Amino acid sequence: MAKQAAISKLSSLGVTPTLVEENSDTISAGIVIGTDLASGQFIRSGESVTLRVSLGPNLSPSPRQISPRAKDTPGPTTGVPNMVGFTLRDAKDTLQGAGFKVKTVEQPSDAVPQGAVIDQVPQSRAELTPGPTITLIVSTGPLGNVPPGGDDIF
Repeated sequence: MAKQAAISKLSSLGVTPTLVEENSDTISAGIVIGTDLASGQFIRSGESVTLRVSLGPNLSPSPRQISPRAKDTPGPTTGVPNMVGFTLRDAKDTLQGAGFKVKTVEQPSDAVPQGAVIDQVPQSRAELTPGPTITLIVSTGPLGNVPPGGDDIF
């Protein structure tokens, strides 16, 4: 589940989310890795839950991997536009036009219409050199929706 979706869900239940961010080689940045709750544990409104959120892999090169020229001459950066609320098509067109690659992750949402962007990683305030991948978390609609052509297994 995306960080913003988890925060929204917990907040709507009266639970206070506390964020702990950590690197993960297997979980995309901005996706919840886990919580401090045991499986099946109940919580009450007003309590807090710690969300462990992925920063993605640690891509910081070691000092010996950075050439002096690369350190002293950074390339031009572009601000990552805010695509939350846009349709997937519009978001992809905008990001690709700005020189970014786009990856999508689908997630059910009762609050965001199917095909709209729920969240993005990195967030819109990031300044990046063109070329990296922006992950868009896209709504598949409410959890009970069956995709077109999908089979209802119940």
